[in-house]
Amino acid sequence: MKVIILVAGYNTRLLKLTNNVPKALLRIAGTPIIEKILEKALQVESLTEVFLVSNSKFYPQFDEWLKRFISSNPGLPPISLIDDGTSSNETRLGAVGDVVFVLQKKMIDEDIMLFACDNLFEADLNAFYTLSREKSASIVAGYRFDSIDDVRNKFGVMQIAEDGRVLAFQEKPENPLSSIAATAMYVFRKEHLSHILSLGTRKSEKEINLGETIIHLLASDARIYCDFVDSWFDIGSPDDLKKAEEYFRLA
Repeated sequence: MKVIILVAGYNTRLLKLTNNVPKALLRIAGTPIIEKILEKALQVESLTEVFLVSNSKFYPQFDEWLKRFISSNPGLPPISLIDDGTSSNETRLGAVGDVVFVLQKKMIDEDIMLFACDNLFEADLNAFYTLSREKSASIVAGYRFDSIDDVRNKFGVMQIAEDGRVLAFQEKPENPLSSIAATAMYVFRKEHLSHILSLGTRKSEKEINLGETIIHLLASDARIYCDFVDSWFDIGSPDDLKKAEEYFRLA
């Protein structure tokens, strides 16, 4: 199983902090966000290789960080940093575009675990992947908020069956079907990658985001299940960054 971590965004929601530093290298409780994600991903027993997808603007900073990380942590599985070739927010490939880029460039033909770099979480990723194998399904991690108002117009929202199967998905809806937010953590089965590749080649006037992979897979009658995370922070604003800092400093 391969892991893909998307770090190629231009961080437009946090520009005062990230104009010259990528969001994934901002520190939470003294540790770069990317390290917190990577350390959890590296605990997955079936992991064989990790790909970090960056843009050209921030590639040198990630390259410098990765060399230090590998040097300080001997015995790791292969970790590769890939430049998607873009240099501005206007030319970005977008989340799905970057997934398709690495799938094609590395000719990946096995299960993948996918993370966006602005998601911090507490979860057992081995259990996450085990559920995918037990259900023969792709998995999206969910977080249950207290109220529908907490997700309205903010996050992808899922409607799930009692057994955890995803029945419907809405992208930042005005009228949410539930208070279950979809996080940017996924397991995609090998047999579902062709659907993602086809979505990535679809002509669109706007960026295709990760939530649309779930909509696309559901329309293709793919089996998708939800697994819940214990805690989740979507780092999209200085306030989100502050809340994550407080949580992980005390953890």
